[in-house]
Amino acid sequence: YRCSSCDNPHTAAREFGEHRARTDLTFATDAYNPGQQETITEVFSNSYNFDGPFPLLMGDSPRYSASFGYNLNAEDQSMFDSSLRFNTQFQRMGYSQVLNYSRSSSADAAQQMNTTTAFTGSYGKDMVRVLSNHNLKPKTQLDSLAAFWKRKYSDAFGSQLQVNRSLDNDLTRYSAQLNWRPEYAAITPRLVYDSEGNVEATVNMHFSLAKVPQDNDVLITNKPLTSSGSLSAFVYLDKDGDGVFNGEDEPIEGVKVRAPHNSGGGQTNNNGVAYVSQLRPNLLTDVFVEEASLPDPFWISGDDGVSVMPRTGDNISLEFPIHIRGEIEGTIYKEFSDGKKAPLSRAVISLFDMQGKTQANTATGPDGYYILSLIPPGTYFLMINAQNLPDGFGRPLPKKVMINYDGTILYEQDVIVKEGVADVEVSLLSSSCSNCADCVDSSSDVFLNLGTFNSNLMMAYVWKKLVDHHGYVLGGVKLLEKPKDSMPDSKNGKHILRAKIAENSFLAGYKRCQALVRSGDECVVEVVASSL
Repeated sequence: YRCSSCDNPHTAAREFGEHRARTDLTFATDAYNPGQQETITEVFSNSYNFDGPFPLLMGDSPRYSASFGYNLNAEDQSMFDSSLRFNTQFQRMGYSQVLNYSRSSSADAAQQMNTTTAFTGSYGKDMVRVLSNHNLKPKTQLDSLAAFWKRKYSDAFGSQLQVNRSLDNDLTRYSAQLNWRPEYAAITPRLVYDSEGNVEATVNMHFSLAKVPQDNDVLITNKPLTSSGSLSAFVYLDKDGDGVFNGEDEPIEGVKVRAPHNSGGGQTNNNGVAYVSQLRPNLLTDVFVEEASLPDPFWISGDDGVSVMPRTGDNISLEFPIHIRGEIEGTIYKEFSDGKKAPLSRAVISLFDMQGKTQANTATGPDGYYILSLIPPGTYFLMINAQNLPDGFGRPLPKKVMINYDGTILYEQDVIVKEGVADVEVSLLSSSCSNCADCVDSSSDVFLNLGTFNSNLMMAYVWKKLVDHHGYVLGGVKLLEKPKDSMPDSKNGKHILRAKIAENSFLAGYKRCQALVRSGDECVVEVVASSL
Protein backbone atom coordinates (compact mmCIF):
# COMPACT_ATOMS: atom_id res chain seq x y z
CA TYR A 1 0.00 0.00 0.00
CA ARG A 2 1.03 3.60 -0.45
CA CYS A 3 2.88 5.09 2.49
CA SER A 4 0.87 8.29 3.15
CA SER A 5 3.18 9.42 5.98
CA CYS A 6 6.37 9.17 3.88
CA ASP A 7 8.05 12.22 2.38
CA ASN A 8 8.33 10.68 -1.10
CA PRO A 9 4.92 10.27 -2.79
CA HIS A 10 6.32 7.31 -4.82
CA THR A 11 6.82 5.22 -1.70
CA ALA A 12 5.07 2.02 -0.68
CA ALA A 13 5.35 0.17 2.62
CA ARG A 14 3.90 -2.97 4.11
CA GLU A 15 4.15 -4.98 7.31
CA PHE A 16 4.28 -8.77 7.45
CA GLY A 17 3.71 -9.44 11.12
CA GLU A 18 6.81 -8.03 12.82
CA HIS A 19 8.66 -7.67 9.53
CA ARG A 20 8.51 -4.47 7.47
CA ALA A 21 9.19 -3.75 3.80
CA ARG A 22 9.48 -0.42 1.98
CA THR A 23 10.30 0.65 -1.55
CA ASP A 24 11.06 4.12 -2.94
CA LEU A 25 11.00 5.12 -6.60
CA THR A 26 12.00 8.41 -8.25
CA PHE A 27 12.10 9.28 -11.93
CA ALA A 28 12.87 12.56 -13.69
CA THR A 29 13.69 13.70 -17.23
CA ASP A 30 13.64 16.98 -19.10
CA ALA A 31 10.08 16.18 -20.19
CA TYR A 32 8.94 14.84 -16.80
CA ASN A 33 10.24 16.81 -13.81
CA PRO A 34 7.77 16.57 -10.88
CA GLY A 35 10.23 18.07 -8.40
CA GLN A 36 10.92 21.06 -10.67
CA GLN A 37 14.67 20.49 -10.36
CA GLU A 38 16.84 23.10 -12.11
CA THR A 39 19.47 20.48 -12.91
CA ILE A 40 18.52 16.82 -13.14
CA THR A 41 21.39 14.77 -11.76
CA GLU A 42 19.50 11.57 -11.01
CA VAL A 43 17.26 10.19 -13.76
CA PHE A 44 16.08 7.03 -12.03
CA SER A 45 16.47 5.47 -8.60
CA ASN A 46 14.80 2.55 -6.89
CA SER A 47 15.46 1.16 -3.41
CA TYR A 48 14.12 -1.68 -1.28
CA ASN A 49 14.42 -1.91 2.50
CA PHE A 50 13.53 -4.76 4.83
CA ASP A 51 13.86 -5.17 8.60
CA GLY A 52 12.52 -7.29 11.42
CA PRO A 53 13.42 -9.89 14.05
CA PHE A 54 16.08 -12.42 13.04
CA PRO A 55 14.50 -15.90 12.73
CA LEU A 56 17.34 -17.71 14.55
CA LEU A 57 17.63 -17.21 18.31
CA MET A 58 21.03 -15.60 18.87
CA GLY A 59 21.23 -13.54 22.04
CA ASP A 60 18.45 -11.20 23.18
CA SER A 61 16.13 -9.70 20.53
CA PRO A 62 18.28 -10.33 17.43
CA ARG A 63 17.26 -8.20 14.43
CA TYR A 64 18.22 -7.90 10.79
CA SER A 65 17.93 -5.21 8.12
CA ALA A 66 18.66 -5.26 4.42
CA SER A 67 18.68 -2.56 1.75
CA PHE A 68 19.18 -2.69 -2.01
CA GLY A 69 19.34 0.28 -4.37
CA TYR A 70 19.82 1.10 -8.01
CA ASN A 71 20.60 4.59 -9.39
CA LEU A 72 20.97 5.94 -12.92
CA ASN A 73 22.37 9.45 -13.33
CA ALA A 74 22.13 11.99 -16.13
CA GLU A 75 25.50 10.81 -17.50
CA ASP A 76 23.98 7.36 -18.13
CA GLN A 77 26.08 5.84 -15.37
CA SER A 78 24.47 3.32 -13.04
CA MET A 79 25.24 2.28 -9.49
CA PHE A 80 24.03 -0.73 -7.51
CA ASP A 81 24.56 -0.87 -3.76
CA SER A 82 23.38 -3.16 -0.99
CA SER A 83 23.78 -3.49 2.75
CA LEU A 84 23.04 -6.36 5.16
CA ARG A 85 23.02 -5.79 8.92
CA PHE A 86 22.61 -8.07 11.91
CA ASN A 87 22.65 -7.02 15.56
CA THR A 88 21.84 -8.66 18.88
CA GLN A 89 22.45 -8.30 22.59
CA PHE A 90 24.15 -10.63 25.08
CA GLN A 91 23.23 -9.22 28.50
CA ARG A 92 25.35 -6.01 28.71
CA MET A 93 27.24 -6.60 25.48
CA GLY A 94 25.95 -5.78 22.00
CA TYR A 95 27.13 -7.36 18.76
CA SER A 96 26.73 -5.89 15.27
CA GLN A 97 27.78 -7.14 11.83
CA VAL A 98 27.43 -5.13 8.61
CA LEU A 99 28.20 -6.21 5.04
CA ASN A 100 28.29 -3.55 2.27
CA TYR A 101 28.55 -4.13 -1.47
CA SER A 102 28.55 -1.67 -4.39
CA ARG A 103 29.08 -1.90 -8.16
CA SER A 104 29.26 0.89 -10.72
CA SER A 105 29.06 0.90 -14.52
CA SER A 106 31.94 3.39 -14.64
CA ALA A 107 34.94 1.91 -16.40
CA ASP A 108 37.44 3.01 -13.75
CA ALA A 109 35.32 1.90 -10.78
CA ALA A 110 35.91 -1.50 -9.22
CA GLN A 111 33.50 -3.56 -7.18
CA GLN A 112 33.58 -2.69 -3.49
CA MET A 113 32.78 -5.04 -0.63
CA ASN A 114 33.59 -4.58 3.02
CA THR A 115 32.36 -5.72 6.38
CA THR A 116 32.36 -4.11 9.83
CA THR A 117 32.27 -6.03 13.11
CA ALA A 118 31.49 -4.18 16.35
CA PHE A 119 31.20 -5.13 20.02
CA THR A 120 29.73 -2.64 22.50
CA GLY A 121 29.52 -3.07 26.24
CA SER A 122 28.05 -0.97 29.04
CA TYR A 123 29.23 -1.36 32.63
CA GLY A 124 27.83 1.19 35.09
CA LYS A 125 29.03 4.62 33.95
CA ASP A 126 31.50 3.12 31.47
CA MET A 127 30.89 2.31 27.81
CA VAL A 128 33.39 0.32 25.72
CA ARG A 129 33.32 -0.24 21.96
CA VAL A 130 35.68 -2.29 19.75
CA LEU A 131 35.32 -2.58 15.99
CA SER A 132 37.16 -3.82 12.92
CA ASN A 133 36.83 -3.09 9.19
CA HIS A 134 37.67 -5.71 6.56
CA ASN A 135 37.93 -5.12 2.82
CA LEU A 136 36.75 -8.14 0.79
CA LYS A 137 36.85 -6.59 -2.72
CA PRO A 138 38.80 -5.61 -4.72
CA LYS A 139 41.42 -6.95 -2.30
CA THR A 140 40.94 -8.98 0.85
CA GLN A 141 42.67 -7.39 3.82
CA LEU A 142 42.12 -6.09 7.34
CA ASP A 143 41.66 -2.35 6.88
CA SER A 144 41.42 -0.85 10.40
CA LEU A 145 40.90 -1.48 14.10
CA ALA A 146 39.46 0.85 16.72
CA ALA A 147 38.85 0.81 20.47
CA PHE A 148 36.76 3.36 22.33
CA TRP A 149 36.16 3.97 26.04
CA LYS A 150 33.74 6.53 27.44
CA ARG A 151 32.86 7.42 31.02
CA LYS A 152 30.02 9.64 32.23
CA TYR A 153 30.69 11.34 35.57
CA SER A 154 27.47 13.38 35.54
CA ASP A 155 24.82 14.56 33.12
CA ALA A 156 27.05 17.51 32.20
CA PHE A 157 30.53 16.02 32.28
CA GLY A 158 32.31 13.00 30.82
CA SER A 159 35.53 11.80 29.21
CA GLN A 160 36.58 9.42 26.48
CA LEU A 161 39.70 7.71 25.13
CA GLN A 162 40.08 6.29 21.63
CA VAL A 163 42.69 4.32 19.68
CA ASN A 164 42.52 3.92 15.88
CA ARG A 165 44.87 1.65 13.95
CA SER A 166 44.98 1.96 10.14
CA LEU A 167 46.80 -1.01 8.59
CA ASP A 168 46.74 0.47 5.10
CA ASN A 169 49.21 3.25 5.98
CA ASP A 170 50.54 1.73 9.20
CA LEU A 171 49.34 4.66 11.35
CA THR A 172 48.05 4.61 14.92
CA ARG A 173 46.16 7.56 16.45
CA TYR A 174 45.54 8.08 20.16
CA SER A 175 43.01 10.65 21.37
CA ALA A 176 41.73 11.88 24.74
CA GLN A 177 38.66 14.07 25.04
CA LEU A 178 36.56 15.77 27.71
CA ASN A 179 32.85 16.43 27.17
CA TRP A 180 31.49 19.30 29.23
CA ARG A 181 27.91 20.45 28.71
CA PRO A 182 26.93 23.38 30.90
CA GLU A 183 23.52 24.85 30.09
CA TYR A 184 24.91 27.52 27.79
CA ALA A 185 27.29 25.49 25.55
CA ALA A 186 28.90 22.16 24.68
CA ILE A 187 32.67 22.44 25.25
CA THR A 188 35.01 19.70 24.04
CA PRO A 189 38.81 19.95 24.57
CA ARG A 190 40.63 17.20 22.63
CA LEU A 191 44.25 16.00 22.42
CA VAL A 192 45.43 13.73 19.55
CA TYR A 193 48.82 11.99 19.14
CA ASP A 194 49.82 9.60 16.35
CA SER A 195 52.62 7.08 15.80
CA GLU A 196 54.47 9.52 13.53
CA GLY A 197 54.91 11.95 16.42
CA ASN A 198 52.24 14.48 15.38
CA VAL A 199 50.35 16.25 18.18
CA GLU A 200 47.04 18.08 17.78
CA ALA A 201 45.18 20.02 20.48
CA THR A 202 41.73 21.54 19.85
CA VAL A 203 38.84 23.01 21.79
CA ASN A 204 35.39 22.96 20.21
CA MET A 205 32.51 25.02 21.52
CA HIS A 206 28.93 24.68 20.26
CA PHE A 207 26.05 26.88 21.39
CA SER A 208 22.80 28.38 20.08
CA LEU A 209 21.22 31.79 20.61
CA ALA A 210 17.46 32.42 20.63
CA LYS A 211 15.33 35.42 21.50
CA VAL A 212 12.28 34.51 23.61
CA PRO A 213 9.32 36.60 22.35
CA GLN A 214 7.40 37.02 25.62
CA ASP A 215 10.18 38.60 27.72
CA ASN A 216 12.71 39.52 24.97
CA ASP A 217 15.28 37.48 26.87
CA VAL A 218 18.21 36.06 24.89
CA LEU A 219 18.59 32.34 25.52
CA ILE A 220 22.00 30.70 25.25
CA THR A 221 21.84 26.92 25.15
CA ASN A 222 24.01 23.92 24.38
CA LYS A 223 21.26 22.45 22.18
CA PRO A 224 21.07 22.92 18.39
CA LEU A 225 17.99 24.99 17.50
CA THR A 226 18.02 25.74 13.78
CA SER A 227 17.22 22.20 12.66
CA SER A 228 14.15 21.81 14.89
CA GLY A 229 11.11 23.71 16.15
CA SER A 230 10.58 25.40 19.51
CA LEU A 231 7.89 26.97 21.66
CA SER A 232 7.81 29.53 24.45
CA ALA A 233 4.96 29.35 26.96
CA PHE A 234 4.11 32.26 29.27
CA VAL A 235 2.39 31.18 32.50
CA TYR A 236 0.82 33.85 34.71
CA LEU A 237 -1.74 34.27 37.51
CA ASP A 238 -4.78 35.81 35.82
CA LYS A 239 -6.38 37.56 38.79
CA ASP A 240 -9.20 39.24 36.86
CA GLY A 241 -9.94 36.31 34.55
CA ASP A 242 -9.79 38.31 31.33
CA GLY A 243 -7.20 36.03 29.71
CA VAL A 244 -4.79 38.94 29.19
CA PHE A 245 -1.66 39.69 31.20
CA ASN A 246 -2.37 43.12 32.71
CA GLY A 247 -3.11 44.97 35.94
CA GLU A 248 -2.14 42.95 39.02
CA ASP A 249 -1.49 39.73 37.12
CA GLU A 250 1.78 38.00 38.07
CA PRO A 251 4.16 35.66 36.17
CA ILE A 252 4.66 32.29 37.87
CA GLU A 253 8.07 30.67 38.22
CA GLY A 254 8.84 26.95 38.40
CA VAL A 255 5.78 25.68 36.52
CA LYS A 256 6.22 22.65 34.26
CA VAL A 257 4.91 22.98 30.72
CA ARG A 258 4.45 19.57 29.13
CA ALA A 259 4.73 18.57 25.45
CA PRO A 260 4.49 14.78 25.93
CA HIS A 261 4.36 13.78 22.25
CA ASN A 262 7.41 15.82 21.27
CA SER A 263 10.50 16.67 23.38
CA GLY A 264 8.85 16.41 26.80
CA GLY A 265 8.59 20.03 27.95
CA GLY A 266 10.26 22.66 30.11
CA GLN A 267 9.94 24.80 33.24
CA THR A 268 9.15 28.50 33.58
CA ASN A 269 11.87 30.95 34.63
CA ASN A 270 11.49 33.95 36.92
CA ASN A 271 9.66 35.76 34.11
CA GLY A 272 7.09 32.98 33.87
CA VAL A 273 8.38 31.77 30.50
CA ALA A 274 9.20 28.15 29.63
CA TYR A 275 11.31 27.71 26.50
CA VAL A 276 11.03 24.25 24.94
CA SER A 277 13.47 23.51 22.14
CA GLN A 278 14.33 20.59 19.85
CA LEU A 279 10.74 19.88 18.90
CA ARG A 280 10.60 17.48 16.01
CA PRO A 281 9.24 19.33 12.96
CA ASN A 282 5.79 18.41 11.60
CA LEU A 283 4.98 16.21 14.60
CA LEU A 284 1.72 17.28 16.22
CA THR A 285 1.92 17.55 20.01
CA ASP A 286 -0.30 18.63 22.88
CA VAL A 287 1.03 21.39 25.14
CA PHE A 288 -0.38 21.98 28.62
CA VAL A 289 0.49 23.10 32.14
CA GLU A 290 1.19 20.33 34.65
CA GLU A 291 -1.13 21.45 37.44
CA ALA A 292 0.73 19.42 40.05
CA SER A 293 3.69 21.79 39.55
CA LEU A 294 1.67 24.92 40.40
CA PRO A 295 2.78 26.36 43.77
CA ASP A 296 -0.78 26.54 45.20
CA PRO A 297 -3.14 23.53 45.17
CA PHE A 298 -6.08 25.90 44.61
CA TRP A 299 -4.61 27.16 41.34
CA ILE A 300 -5.83 25.72 38.06
CA SER A 301 -4.95 26.28 34.43
CA GLY A 302 -7.50 28.40 32.60
CA ASP A 303 -6.85 26.34 29.44
CA ASP A 304 -6.92 22.58 29.08
CA GLY A 305 -4.07 22.88 26.60
CA VAL A 306 -3.50 23.27 22.87
CA SER A 307 -2.20 21.15 19.99
CA VAL A 308 0.63 22.63 17.94
CA MET A 309 2.59 21.62 14.84
CA PRO A 310 6.28 22.64 15.18
CA ARG A 311 8.14 23.94 12.11
CA THR A 312 11.87 23.98 11.44
CA GLY A 313 13.44 27.18 12.80
CA ASP A 314 10.07 28.52 13.99
CA ASN A 315 9.07 29.46 17.54
CA ILE A 316 5.46 29.06 18.71
CA SER A 317 4.33 31.56 21.38
CA LEU A 318 1.72 30.35 23.87
CA GLU A 319 0.09 31.82 26.99
CA PHE A 320 -1.46 29.92 29.89
CA PRO A 321 -3.52 31.99 32.36
CA ILE A 322 -3.80 30.44 35.82
CA HIS A 323 -6.97 30.90 37.88
CA ILE A 324 -7.74 30.47 41.58
CA ARG A 325 -10.34 27.91 42.56
CA GLY A 326 -12.88 28.49 45.31
CA GLU A 327 -14.96 26.65 47.91
CA ILE A 328 -18.63 26.37 48.81
CA GLU A 329 -19.74 25.23 52.23
CA GLY A 330 -22.97 25.14 54.18
CA THR A 331 -25.49 22.95 55.98
CA ILE A 332 -28.53 21.09 54.72
CA TYR A 333 -31.54 21.17 57.06
CA LYS A 334 -34.89 19.45 57.03
CA GLU A 335 -37.71 21.69 58.20
CA PHE A 336 -40.76 20.04 59.73
CA SER A 337 -44.32 21.26 59.29
CA ASP A 338 -44.23 22.85 62.76
CA GLY A 339 -41.27 25.05 61.72
CA LYS A 340 -38.57 23.15 63.64
CA LYS A 341 -35.29 22.33 61.88
CA ALA A 342 -32.80 19.47 62.12
CA PRO A 343 -29.58 18.70 60.21
CA LEU A 344 -30.02 16.28 57.30
CA SER A 345 -27.22 13.71 57.23
CA ARG A 346 -26.10 11.69 54.21
CA ALA A 347 -27.87 14.07 51.84
CA VAL A 348 -26.15 14.30 48.45
CA ILE A 349 -25.64 17.79 47.04
CA SER A 350 -24.32 18.47 43.53
CA LEU A 351 -22.87 21.45 41.72
CA PHE A 352 -23.76 21.89 38.02
CA ASP A 353 -22.12 24.26 35.56
CA MET A 354 -23.87 26.36 32.93
CA GLN A 355 -23.73 23.46 30.49
CA GLY A 356 -25.65 21.21 32.86
CA LYS A 357 -22.61 19.08 33.61
CA THR A 358 -21.80 17.92 37.14
CA GLN A 359 -18.80 19.85 38.45
CA ALA A 360 -18.70 18.31 41.94
CA ASN A 361 -20.84 16.47 44.46
CA THR A 362 -20.57 15.40 48.06
CA ALA A 363 -22.63 14.01 50.95
CA THR A 364 -23.38 15.75 54.21
CA GLY A 365 -22.00 14.60 57.54
CA PRO A 366 -23.99 13.77 60.69
CA ASP A 367 -24.37 17.50 61.36
CA GLY A 368 -25.65 18.20 57.85
CA TYR A 369 -22.46 20.06 56.91
CA TYR A 370 -21.04 19.87 53.39
CA ILE A 371 -18.08 21.38 51.57
CA LEU A 372 -17.35 21.52 47.86
CA SER A 373 -13.70 22.36 47.26
CA LEU A 374 -11.40 23.21 44.34
CA ILE A 375 -14.17 24.75 42.23
CA PRO A 376 -12.95 26.60 39.09
CA PRO A 377 -14.22 30.16 38.58
CA GLY A 378 -17.67 30.29 37.00
CA THR A 379 -21.42 30.31 37.57
CA TYR A 380 -23.01 27.18 39.03
CA PHE A 381 -26.22 25.75 40.44
CA LEU A 382 -26.49 23.95 43.78
CA MET A 383 -29.03 21.13 43.80
CA ILE A 384 -29.92 18.37 46.24
CA ASN A 385 -30.24 14.89 44.78
CA ALA A 386 -33.23 12.64 45.49
CA GLN A 387 -30.82 10.12 47.02
CA ASN A 388 -31.36 9.78 50.81
CA LEU A 389 -34.11 12.45 50.74
CA PRO A 390 -36.66 11.70 53.54
CA ASP A 391 -40.16 10.75 52.44
CA GLY A 392 -42.61 13.62 52.56
CA PHE A 393 -39.98 16.34 52.10
CA GLY A 394 -39.53 18.52 49.05
CA ARG A 395 -36.37 20.08 47.64
CA PRO A 396 -36.06 23.80 46.91
CA LEU A 397 -35.29 25.39 43.55
CA PRO A 398 -31.70 25.18 42.26
CA LYS A 399 -29.53 27.79 43.95
CA LYS A 400 -27.34 29.93 41.71
CA VAL A 401 -23.81 30.62 43.01
CA MET A 402 -20.74 32.30 41.52
CA ILE A 403 -17.04 31.65 42.06
CA ASN A 404 -14.95 34.68 41.08
CA TYR A 405 -11.34 34.65 39.87
CA ASP A 406 -10.01 35.76 43.27
CA GLY A 407 -10.60 32.35 44.85
CA THR A 408 -14.07 32.97 46.28
CA ILE A 409 -15.06 31.05 49.40
CA LEU A 410 -18.83 30.99 49.87
CA TYR A 411 -19.85 30.39 53.47
CA GLU A 412 -23.27 29.48 54.91
CA GLN A 413 -24.77 28.29 51.64
CA ASP A 414 -27.48 26.50 53.60
CA VAL A 415 -30.22 24.51 51.88
CA ILE A 416 -33.58 23.58 53.43
CA VAL A 417 -35.89 20.72 52.44
CA LYS A 418 -39.41 21.18 53.75
CA GLU A 419 -41.95 18.68 55.01
CA GLY A 420 -45.24 18.61 53.17
CA VAL A 421 -43.85 20.25 50.03
CA ALA A 422 -44.17 18.34 46.76
CA ASP A 423 -40.71 17.26 45.63
CA VAL A 424 -40.04 18.24 42.02
CA GLU A 425 -37.00 16.94 40.21
CA VAL A 426 -35.11 19.45 38.06
CA SER A 427 -32.87 18.36 35.17
CA LEU A 428 -30.38 20.88 33.75
CA LEU A 429 -29.70 20.77 30.01
CA SER A 430 -26.78 22.20 28.07
CA SER A 431 -29.05 23.21 25.18
CA SER A 432 -32.73 23.11 24.41
CA CYS A 433 -32.37 19.71 22.75
CA SER A 434 -29.69 18.08 24.95
CA ASN A 435 -30.78 14.69 26.26
CA CYS A 436 -34.02 15.06 24.30
CA ALA A 437 -34.07 12.39 21.64
CA ASP A 438 -37.50 13.53 20.37
CA CYS A 439 -36.95 17.26 20.75
CA VAL A 440 -38.07 19.13 17.63
CA ASP A 441 -38.44 22.65 19.04
CA SER A 442 -35.33 24.69 19.83
CA SER A 443 -37.23 27.90 20.63
CA SER A 444 -38.03 26.83 24.20
CA ASP A 445 -35.82 26.64 27.28
CA VAL A 446 -38.26 24.86 29.65
CA PHE A 447 -39.87 21.45 29.15
CA LEU A 448 -42.07 19.17 31.21
CA ASN A 449 -41.01 15.53 31.15
CA LEU A 450 -44.21 13.66 31.96
CA GLY A 451 -42.77 10.15 31.98
CA THR A 452 -41.31 7.34 29.87
CA PHE A 453 -43.39 4.53 28.44
CA ASN A 454 -42.95 1.21 26.66
CA SER A 455 -45.44 1.95 23.89
CA ASN A 456 -47.21 4.73 21.99
CA LEU A 457 -50.53 3.45 23.29
CA MET A 458 -49.59 3.83 26.94
CA MET A 459 -48.11 7.23 26.18
CA ALA A 460 -51.40 8.38 24.62
CA TYR A 461 -53.44 6.95 27.50
CA VAL A 462 -51.45 8.80 30.16
CA TRP A 463 -51.59 12.07 28.22
CA LYS A 464 -55.40 11.85 27.92
CA LYS A 465 -55.66 11.04 31.62
CA LEU A 466 -53.54 14.05 32.55
CA VAL A 467 -55.58 16.39 30.34
CA ASP A 468 -58.87 15.04 31.78
CA HIS A 469 -57.79 15.35 35.42
CA HIS A 470 -55.46 18.39 35.27
CA GLY A 471 -56.74 20.50 32.42
CA TYR A 472 -56.28 23.65 34.50
CA VAL A 473 -52.62 22.76 35.16
CA LEU A 474 -51.85 21.82 31.58
CA GLY A 475 -53.47 24.83 29.98
CA GLY A 476 -51.16 26.26 27.33
CA VAL A 477 -49.02 23.09 27.37
CA LYS A 478 -48.16 21.64 23.96
CA LEU A 479 -46.62 18.24 23.30
CA LEU A 480 -43.39 18.28 21.36
CA GLU A 481 -44.52 15.14 19.56
CA LYS A 482 -47.89 13.45 19.38
CA PRO A 483 -47.97 9.94 20.91
CA LYS A 484 -48.81 8.31 17.56
CA ASP A 485 -45.72 9.90 15.97
CA SER A 486 -43.35 9.14 18.84
CA MET A 487 -40.22 7.12 18.13
CA PRO A 488 -38.51 5.21 20.97
CA ASP A 489 -35.28 6.52 22.43
CA SER A 490 -32.28 4.85 20.77
CA LYS A 491 -30.61 4.16 24.13
CA ASN A 492 -33.39 2.62 26.24
CA GLY A 493 -36.20 1.96 23.74
CA LYS A 494 -38.64 4.09 25.77
CA HIS A 495 -41.09 6.70 24.54
CA ILE A 496 -40.75 10.09 26.28
CA LEU A 497 -43.82 12.25 26.89
CA ARG A 498 -42.38 15.74 26.73
CA ALA A 499 -44.12 19.11 26.44
CA LYS A 500 -43.34 22.81 26.33
CA ILE A 501 -45.24 25.54 28.15
CA ALA A 502 -46.56 28.81 26.81
CA GLU A 503 -44.72 30.95 29.37
CA ASN A 504 -41.31 29.36 28.66
CA SER A 505 -40.54 30.23 32.29
CA PHE A 506 -38.70 27.98 34.72
CA LEU A 507 -40.79 29.12 37.69
CA ALA A 508 -44.04 28.54 35.78
CA GLY A 509 -42.88 25.10 34.75
CA TYR A 510 -41.82 24.31 38.31
CA LYS A 511 -45.26 25.26 39.67
CA ARG A 512 -47.04 23.15 37.04
CA CYS A 513 -44.87 20.14 37.90
CA GLN A 514 -45.40 20.74 41.59
CA ALA A 515 -49.18 20.58 41.11
CA LEU A 516 -48.91 17.33 39.15
CA VAL A 517 -46.53 15.72 41.66
CA ARG A 518 -48.81 16.74 44.52
CA SER A 519 -51.57 14.74 42.80
CA GLY A 520 -49.33 11.69 42.53
CA ASP A 521 -48.37 12.07 38.86
CA GLU A 522 -44.87 12.07 37.40
CA CYS A 523 -43.25 15.31 36.25
CA VAL A 524 -39.70 16.54 35.82
CA VAL A 525 -38.75 20.11 34.89
CA GLU A 526 -36.08 20.15 32.18
CA VAL A 527 -34.48 23.53 31.77
CA VAL A 528 -31.55 24.91 29.78
CA ALA A 529 -29.02 25.88 32.46
CA SER A 530 -27.92 29.07 30.72
CA SER A 531 -31.51 30.38 30.76
CA LEU A 532 -31.78 30.32 34.56
